[in-house]
Amino acid sequence: MSIDHRFFVWSNAKQFLNSPFGKNGLETKVAETELSLKEAKYQRRRNQVRAAQKKHRNKKEHYVVALEAKFTQLQADFANLEKRAACMEAELKRLGAAPCTSSSEPSPQEDSKAWVQILNRSHGNQRLNVQLEESALFGASGIQEMPLGCTSPLIKGPLISETELTQLGVNFVLALEQPCFEHITSISPDYFEPCNHSFQLQYHLLAHKNDSLTDEPYSNWRVPQTELNSLLALSPDRTPWQEVTPVQMWQQIKSHSGFQTCDEARFRGLGLQLSRLIRCYGFGAVADYTAFSKILKNYLG
Repeated sequence: MSIDHRFFVWSNAKQFLNSPFGKNGLETKVAETELSLKEAKYQRRRNQVRAAQKKHRNKKEHYVVALEAKFTQLQADFANLEKRAACMEAELKRLGAAPCTSSSEPSPQEDSKAWVQILNRSHGNQRLNVQLEESALFGASGIQEMPLGCTSPLIKGPLISETELTQLGVNFVLALEQPCFEHITSISPDYFEPCNHSFQLQYHLLAHKNDSLTDEPYSNWRVPQTELNSLLALSPDRTPWQEVTPVQMWQQIKSHSGFQTCDEARFRGLGLQLSRLIRCYGFGAVADYTAFSKILKNYLG
């Protein structure tokens, strides 16, 4: 009995044709490879587009946040300028409404004078001291010279007047400005005329000194008493570096609620601590505002 091999031959042929090595098998393999490469390239490009879009969104969000912060800062600056303009306008109206005094009838305040004297401290350091004619604070010539025997409130008490308060403030500021005294009076080529020294109290007091007077200790001259309050108000805005001048220190101390009950011992301690903060880099006496605020809180609450 013979075996029919046709069925087995046909079955094997079909398997071969369906295999990668059969009819069109190589072309199919190449096509599949190209398709997979195109798909991989497409996915890679798609991921790149997504990353670029995400980066653009993040950059846009950061830019919007920066613009909002800048806008908020500009709004705050504009509000401050409006406030200052309103204060100046109110001051102009007040001055315009004030009655004009006759030049033939000068007030006693205009005739009052204050004596300015150069004091020679230890180690050859010099500084200015002011004595008002109507003031009784002969001992309050500065920080270290203030008497410590009195423990009664220094300010707003029955024993101190506005004139004495002015003298106290002037000498307090002059004591803190002492490191700059040599910068203003020296004729050494190492010291030029820095512009910020013109904001100092002692700069304007020295401008009243007669050229015939020397800088020897105890040289003295007179200045109008009415100028002292104006000089104490010579307080420009704080610098962007968060520094504070002696005049600005006095304005904040005088307006502090704890100043009304401050005795002379605490006031001198406050002045001594602040004098250690003062630095002059050739452009005026300044101190760090954060350190000043901390000392002010420790002494006045």
